[in-house]
Amino acid sequence: MRRLRRCFSTLFWRLQLYECGTGTRIDPDCEMTSPHAIALGERVRIVEHVRLYANDGGCITIASDVVLNYDTVVDASNGGHIEIGTQTIIGPRVYIRASNHVFEDTKRPIREQGHEPGKVRIHANVWIGAYVTIAPNLMIGEGCVIGAGSVVATDLLPYSVAVGNPAQVRRFR
Repeated sequence: MRRLRRCFSTLFWRLQLYECGTGTRIDPDCEMTSPHAIALGERVRIVEHVRLYANDGGCITIASDVVLNYDTVVDASNGGHIEIGTQTIIGPRVYIRASNHVFEDTKRPIREQGHEPGKVRIHANVWIGAYVTIAPNLMIGEGCVIGAGSVVATDLLPYSVAVGNPAQVRRFR
């Protein structure tokens, strides 16, 4: 029964997505906004309760052979762009956000000031551990490893091993 539900879920999303490569599997209970602005490569695996947001001018591109584990949020809403390279593994409960709130005007509530669009680029062969938060406007280089619970707020050079809050490079692989 579970396999049948996954087949129906994959078919449902395949018909709505901008692009969806062969062999891609999307579990039930996933949520996507503006699927016409989301492109998935071949053999992408999206596990239950993953949320992909591309509303209000956002755009998400996920290359081939990427895994997104449960409860992960990829949020490119409000004009953001998120690109995830091939062979990337994203652990459970990861949060990736491309845009940020505008908060310069102290006389107006923050929620009324809108958003500043940004971009997040995650290159190929990256492993992102569980509970990682990735802030807007940064690049994670090829082959990086990001330890569980880290908060990434700056660019990471290729093959960095980074951990902590804020994430700091401990070594290179």
